Formats: sequence, C-alpha cells, structure tokens
Amino acid sequence: MVDPGLSESQATSLLDTHGLNVIQEAKSISPIKIFLAQLTSPLIFILIFASTFSVILKEFTDAIFILIVVFINSLLGFYQEYKAENTLEKLKKSVSKHVNVIRDGKIKNIDTSLLVPGDLIMIEPGLRIPADGNLVEANELLINEAVLTGESEPVEKNLSKIETRNIFMGTLVIEGLGKAKISGTGANTKFGQIAKSLNEEETPATPIKLELLRLSKIITIFVLVLIVIIFFLGIINGLEFKEIFLTAVALGVSTIPEGLIISLTVTLALGMNRLLAKKALVKNLPAAETLGDVDVLCVDKTGTLTYGNMQVADYDFVDKQKALTTLAISNNESNFIDQAIHKYIENVKGIDFINKTQSKRKHLFPFSSEKKYTGAYDGKTLYAVGAPEVILSFCKGDKKKWSDEAIKKAKEGNRTLALCSRVMEKESVNRDDFKNMDFEGLVFIKDPVRDSVADSILAINNAGIEVKVITGDLKETAVNVLKTLNIDVTDKEMLSGNELTTHIENGTLPDVVLRTKLFYRTTPDQKLAIVKALQKRGKVVGMMGDGVNDSPALKAAEIGLVVDNATDVSKEVADIILLDSNFQTIEAAVEEGRNIIHNLRKIIVFLISDSLTETVLILLSLVFLLPLPLTPVLLLWINIIEDGIPSLALAFEKSPKNILLKKHSKAQSTILDKKVLSLVIATSLIKDLLFFVVYYWLVETGVNIEIARTVTFASISFSSLLFLFSVKTLETQLWKDKLFNNKVVNFAFLSGVLMLLVAIYLPLFNQILGTKPLEMNYIIAVVSLSGMSICFIEIAKFLLHKVLKR
Repeated sequence: MVDPGLSESQATSLLDTHGLNVIQEAKSISPIKIFLAQLTSPLIFILIFASTFSVILKEFTDAIFILIVVFINSLLGFYQEYKAENTLEKLKKSVSKHVNVIRDGKIKNIDTSLLVPGDLIMIEPGLRIPADGNLVEANELLINEAVLTGESEPVEKNLSKIETRNIFMGTLVIEGLGKAKISGTGANTKFGQIAKSLNEEETPATPIKLELLRLSKIITIFVLVLIVIIFFLGIINGLEFKEIFLTAVALGVSTIPEGLIISLTVTLALGMNRLLAKKALVKNLPAAETLGDVDVLCVDKTGTLTYGNMQVADYDFVDKQKALTTLAISNNESNFIDQAIHKYIENVKGIDFINKTQSKRKHLFPFSSEKKYTGAYDGKTLYAVGAPEVILSFCKGDKKKWSDEAIKKAKEGNRTLALCSRVMEKESVNRDDFKNMDFEGLVFIKDPVRDSVADSILAINNAGIEVKVITGDLKETAVNVLKTLNIDVTDKEMLSGNELTTHIENGTLPDVVLRTKLFYRTTPDQKLAIVKALQKRGKVVGMMGDGVNDSPALKAAEIGLVVDNATDVSKEVADIILLDSNFQTIEAAVEEGRNIIHNLRKIIVFLISDSLTETVLILLSLVFLLPLPLTPVLLLWINIIEDGIPSLALAFEKSPKNILLKKHSKAQSTILDKKVLSLVIATSLIKDLLFFVVYYWLVETGVNIEIARTVTFASISFSSLLFLFSVKTLETQLWKDKLFNNKVVNFAFLSGVLMLLVAIYLPLFNQILGTKPLEMNYIIAVVSLSGMSICFIEIAKFLLHKVLKR
C-alpha cells in the first residue's frame, strides 16, 4: 500500500506543536548594543570614574575633556564593528528553500521551514536534506555528509542498517533517489543540536582584552596607592582638604593615559581595514590583533586545505581521443565523479563535443554500487567506465601493468577510474556483453589542495605557528594531502578518533595534543576537546573550518576563521571570514596581527612614558613642597592633544621587513613586557630629572608660577612630539632608520607643534588652560631641554637593547 503521507490538517497541528523547521541563528547585534559594548573596557571605566570625580569637584573642563575622549573612542569602535556586522549580513544566503513532500497522497512543493515530523519527502540529486529523517525507499543513494562529519567521501544510504537509513539536515544528495520520513526538525536535528551547543560554549577572552585588563589593574592600583600617599603628604604638610582632593585628581588624570583608548581603537580599526583590503573580514576589533598572538592553528582539511570538490588530477590513456569519447558518452553528471569528468572534458574538447557524443547514445547502463561501473552503447561501440578491478575483468590482454598503476595511484589519495570499449553491432545489448573489451586507460580524480597552501603553511610555520590538521576523513586521505603540502607526519604524530576518545575519557589529551600533527576520523566534540586541550597547555589557538561540525571549536578558539563558502552557522561564530577563500590570506592576516602588536607596543611606550613623567613630577612637587607643576586641565591637554592625537600616527606604521621570520614568543605577545616597562621607566625618569630641575629653579628664583607651569607644560609637550620619532624607531637608534618616511607621523608632529603654540599664545586658551605667552629665551630653553631629553633617551635605548639581548 502506498503511503499517502500526512494530511494538511495533521501537518498544521504538528507545526503548531513543533514550530518552524529553522535553525535559530544568533540574533543580530543591535546598533545600541554595539555602541554600549565599546564602554565595557576597564580603561573606559577608569576614565568615567575620573570624570565623575571632576564633576563632584566642579572641575567641569576636566570632566568634559575626559568624556569627549570616551565618546570619540566609542564612536570609532562602533563604526568599525557595525560595518563588519552589516558586511556579514550581506554574506548570508537569502534564497528560500523548497522540497517535494507527499501530503494527502499528492506531491506538493513546500518551503522547508513548514516541514514537520512525520512528513514524507522525496529525495533526488542536488537536494540539501531539509531535516533529519529515516529512509523508507532508497535507490543507489549517495549523500555527502561533510558538513557534519568532515568526511569528503559520500556515504552510501540504504535500508540495510539503522545507520545507513538515517539522513541528516544540511547534508547533500549526490546521486540516487529515495523517500524519507522526517523524524526531527529545527533544533531537534543533529544540525540544530550543534548550533544550540554554540550558545552554551563560552568565547575565550582575547589576548588584547586580557592585556587591557592587566593594564587597567596596574593603573587602578597605582592610582589608589598614589591617592593614599597624597593624603598622607597633604596632612603632614597641613594642606586643606579640597587642595588635597584637587592634587589627587591631578595625579589620577596624569596617571591615566587618556589617549591610549582611542589609539588602541584606531590601531585595531586600521588593522581591520587593512585586513579587509586583503580579503579578510574581521568581525570585531580585538580579533584584528589576536591573530598575531596565535601559536597553534588547527585546520579542517576538507574545504579548507582542499577545495572540497573533485577534479581530474591526472590520466594515463592508450588513445586520448578514444578515451575522451568513452568518458563523454558514459557520463550523465549524476554524481560528483561524473561532474568532475564532465568539467574536464568540457575544458579539453568543449561542450559541443560532449553534446554531439551523447546524442549518439542509444542505451545507458547507470552506475550502481553493486556493479561499480557505468556503460553506454551508440549502436556500434560498447563503452564502460568504473572501478579498475571491474573494468579490467571485462578486458582482454595483459592487465598487471594497469592494475599496479591503479593501486599505486589509489594509495596516493586518488579516486581511480578505468575505461574500456568494444566494437560490436547489435540491435540491443545487455550487461552480459561487457567482455573481451579493449582497455583504454585510467583517469585519476581527487579533491585538490588549494593554491599556495603549501607556501603559506611554510610561512606560517616560520612565523612560529604550528599547523595541526583535524579531519573526519580517513588516515590515508589526510596523509596524502599533507604529503602534497610537504608536511611529513610520523605515526607518533597522528591520532585517530577512537584514540582521541580514550585520551578524553582518561584525561590525558593535554599530554599528547602538543606532539600530534594530524587528527583523523574526528567528531565535532573531539575537535572542541582538541582546542580546549591546547588552551590548557597555554596555547593561543586559531581554528579554521567551514562546516557546521567545526562551529563549536571555532567558537572555543581564541580566533575562529572560515572560508567564504562556509555554512552560515560557522560564519556566525567565526571572528574572521576569508572572503576569497584563500589560505594565503591567513599568512597576510598573521603578518597584520603581528604589526598591530608591534605598533601597540610603540603606542604604549609613548603614552605610558609621558603619563609616568607627569605623575613623578607631581609627586616630586609634593615632596619638595612646591605648587603643582601642571594643573589637571594642562595634564588633559598634554595627554589628549600633545600625546593622544599624535600617538594615533603610530598606528599607521607599516609592517617591518621579515616580521614573520622574527621569533615570536608568548612574552613578545605581551604588550607590557620587560622591554616595554624598562623603556617606559628609563624614558620617564630622564625627562623627570631634566624638567623637575628646571621647574624647581624657576619657582625658587621667583618666576611667576603660571610662567613656570607654562615652561614645564611646553617642555613636556614638545619633548613628547620629538619622542614620537624615537618611539617610531623603537627597535633601533633614531639615526639608523628613515625618520620621515611616515607622512602621518610628520603631520602629527607639525600639528602637535601648532596646537602647542595655540595653547601658549592664544588669549582664549590662556584663559582656559591658565598658560602665559612665553618670551624667546624660554622658548629656546624648552627646545634645548626637549632635545637633550631625546639624546639621553636614545643613549638609554642603546644601553637597554644591549642589556636585554644578553
């Protein structure tokens, strides 16, 4: 009896119960949430706290300056991330999908979202299975399940066993026909469960976020300690409570590098834009830097290292013209092998040759998994294409040579087909006629490795990043791909899915994960376990994939990368999308990530050095019972106008030559490392020594306090602008590099000088900032002091490089 399927009333009732057959994607982030997310940085909290105290003390100018910094930073971060979010939305597929379903005994074409459990669907080549189900009919059915399992080889489906009866949402029908009863829809599918598990998986904090948190803690603790010291010194010196408070605010403002937040945001935003120009869409700001920190890159083989589709890789024909005729007339594009051959013939002979050859075909013997060959007859010649052992059994003559070649090529990871023909004139032919045939050769098909992958992997390895391949494929298939990429792997460096399960159960995976290069026959859960085991060993992990099965691992890794034709689910959780699906783009992205770290270190040295200089100056003035050398508003002008804005220019520094070849350790990923801290302390102490001596002399000789403050303000500001060039050449001496090759830095310097003159000589700014116009003798002193400070700083840089190299 023919199954009539569900009735429409039953389907409607079940739809109310189970809901639409859709995968709930993560909700798009609203513009408001993207903007508010920019305010969650620990340094932003400190700035807001400082502005609040300024309002309490009625220092409204200070508060406005600080809030402007916060707003500009938030606006920059919002613009970049909102643009990336919109680009991602455009990448998503928007086509409506339909399927043939049997309801009320009739075949109806409905939207896949309306499918319900119990529906009977028709299965045909090219169908993307719309829900989980069980086969009730199957005729030569092959389904590619790579999207779930990572295996590139199609799976034969039949009614013989439970496993072969099951079909899954998202998988692709390669060939054959069938019917299936839907067993699960939406979130109740295997596909849906993987998507759901992503919401339960926490996204790890990126290195830059951890660094900012660390920096914020250091600054916060430093500010609190200073406030205690100030109160202590203030009480001892008999200062009024408000004066102590104003001094505390001045110290707080001097300690916090207000320009740092904007500089970090601009540096990351520029990195995002440069990566986008190189066809890498970065979805959030910190991800632009994180790739520079990665020391292990886990890569899914199918669709990532390889194209994920079969192509004719080689052939060995007795007579090429005859062989092409045999391949063309026997081809019906019913599966991925036929499609690869069809494309090959079309490239060699053109579509007209295929059409003309196939027009002569009188009979076609379709491929079957049982027979393992396909055949055709044109009234004069019988043709066959199929498994080498089957085709050779049809042929006459010596077969050993061809058999040996077929075995050799199969071991190299090729899908090998043999072909033969026989001249005969009969009214009709059958399968018994496939004998005494002439062997015509072999054709070799494989999923080719993507262009430039081998060179890119070598470059990534040279950059200190270890590449580990994770695949659902067979060991032999994966090993052959690695050989193509010039990656040697021993048995000790490979783990199977079964071995992984044992290590996971015993808790020993972290012990073996570092030495393993290839993980084969893996499941999505195992990919996730591998990423977490590497993280337990202190590694910063990048994960590259394209299928739903990769999504949990993509989310768990510090950085997730997908190719452009990846599933929407994997795009949702990825941090970077390779728009050109080119592995070489990763190499460029790593280089850009390293350059971002390189530039961030320069910015940190530049800004923190000046902040420390200001802080020590104020502390020294308290110790020596002198008036404050810089008021809060002057400190804000220095930190924002003379430091913050020029520091943005350092974000435009180009990547140093051979940055990928330089050893990159965990310590180098840390922005606040020993080298940076040493430079910050050395440079700030040099400036403090010079500027405090001059300030002390000015005050003690009875110079007007506003003049003394203006000289100190001008000295720190101008020395900072000169220091820009010293920091630009952080890795070497000032005179050993091209000083003026960065036009943005040159412009920043000149703009900074102009703004300094505005602050000193325009009456409006004299009133706001409390500055006084300086006479020429003071200007000469300011320039001389600043020049001396840079000379001493360069000597300190030279000595530090020598000491830290040991």
